[in-house]
Amino acid sequence: MFDPSRRLFVWLALLVWPSALVADERPTFSFFYAFDCPHCEKAKPLVAKLAKQHRGLVFESWEVKKDPEGRRRFIQAVKRLKIRDPGVPLFVCGNRHVMGWIAGETEKCVQQMIADCKGAR
Repeated sequence: MFDPSRRLFVWLALLVWPSALVADERPTFSFFYAFDCPHCEKAKPLVAKLAKQHRGLVFESWEVKKDPEGRRRFIQAVKRLKIRDPGVPLFVCGNRHVMGWIAGETEKCVQQMIADCKGAR
């Protein structure tokens, strides 16, 4: 005999589970920083502003010195993008990256990177 409570569970699982299986296909913007990096601190407001402006991207921030997962992802991105002398701040979107901070210049480069990343989809 089939338990009615199991029927309810199966019904709810069918309603909820498929949505959990659908991957977020938006491009990901990754910001890598170090807790003690003054240039990274200057970049954080830019990243916050970009996250509000570009809702079509998934934004993530990773600290690379104290956070093992952040460090792992940083190394993974550096290898994937074949960056020779990696450093922070590092901005990554798709197969493009911008590294470093020069006020007034980095912002333009990151905006162009985002446009290129969105256009590549």
